[in-house]
Amino acid sequence: MIAIEKLSRYVLSPVTPSCNIQTHWFFERARGQYKTLRSREGFTKAQRTAFDKKYPKEQVFTKVELAKYINAYQEVIGGYNKIIIGPNSVVRGNEKNYAKFINNNLPDEKKINNVYFEDAVAKAILFKTAEKRYGTKKNDYCIGELRQVAVPYTISLISYLTDNKLDLYKIWKNQCLSDALSDFIYDLMKQVNAFIIDNSPITHYIEWAKKDECWELVKQHKWNFNIEEITSDLIDENNPQKRKILTDEGNSEEEEKHKEELLRSIPYSLWKKIGEWGRNAGFLDPTKQGWASDVAFIVKNKRPFGSRDKNHAVSLFETVCKHNPELLEEADAITESESQSQDISVKSTSSLSDEITLDLIQRMVNWDRRKRILEDWKWKVMDDVVQGRKPLTDRMKYAFYLNLEKLKKHGFE
Repeated sequence: MIAIEKLSRYVLSPVTPSCNIQTHWFFERARGQYKTLRSREGFTKAQRTAFDKKYPKEQVFTKVELAKYINAYQEVIGGYNKIIIGPNSVVRGNEKNYAKFINNNLPDEKKINNVYFEDAVAKAILFKTAEKRYGTKKNDYCIGELRQVAVPYTISLISYLTDNKLDLYKIWKNQCLSDALSDFIYDLMKQVNAFIIDNSPITHYIEWAKKDECWELVKQHKWNFNIEEITSDLIDENNPQKRKILTDEGNSEEEEKHKEELLRSIPYSLWKKIGEWGRNAGFLDPTKQGWASDVAFIVKNKRPFGSRDKNHAVSLFETVCKHNPELLEEADAITESESQSQDISVKSTSSLSDEITLDLIQRMVNWDRRKRILEDWKWKVMDDVVQGRKPLTDRMKYAFYLNLEKLKKHGFE
């Protein structure tokens, strides 16, 4: 849920003919997040208007709504062809459906990326459009009184009839359904609505729709439809869309170079002291204390960093930043007596002094206050520098450069 929340804060919707600005689909993982953010960002009427344009209220969705959109889209089949999740799961209510979603329809966190999020939004648009087309008692065109049944059943049925070939990426890019697909859903919903009423063995139609048997009967029925009407809304298997996956794993040469410069800017004697501090404070186990000794040896003897050594060193650096950042402030005093660090210090000033400015750090702090991409302690260190509680040293600039690269991957300009 946290991974999905983060995606919702930086993945922007495409510009469309009906909306010339990029907006957010705001996932409210905890109750009241949207209201809290709006009150924090909207101090004036103009600010509130700008916020509402960027985060439209109709694009806010909760955990139970997410579960409804995804579970309704495609059934999940278990062993012996047993239905684990189907539209009948959605009809059973938010609490039971959400439990099914968490236990049986949520992928590994590594697979929750921008593509997963975009497809989830497409399923939300599909569901919301179906609800609008079904109507309510207030509408003259209302199909009936089984909207909570007909909508998820129809969406699952379309997915079933098309062999899960609906082009979700097209829906995401357009931020709406085509007229043909919308009309196709409407016509099928009328049939589904009538079918459930006519074939229910009990007069409580919603209770009947909660059963696996009802969904099985719907799948077996011969429906009146023309699939050619929505051919353009299906995935073209001969020319599939290429999806770009955004990632936090930035391993560019420039980023790796700055990581190494950051690590070498810390004198070897301080690396040894980091190992001692970690042992005494209980933050580093014997293995990690050994990492500190290895890094000290590499820095002192100007040996190249292997990828494993570099990862170990970054992990140690972040541990110190999080629990004892004052320890790193000793580096400048030590550097004066260790000539091997002088070249790095000069290089850091020339390469980053113009790029990592207080103004840029302030903008990073303000942006990440809303997006929450960085770990809390990384954000706090930058905020401490902006507020004047800590000096902006060259070593800080190295660390903030890495923060900057991470934020850029999530939309910061």
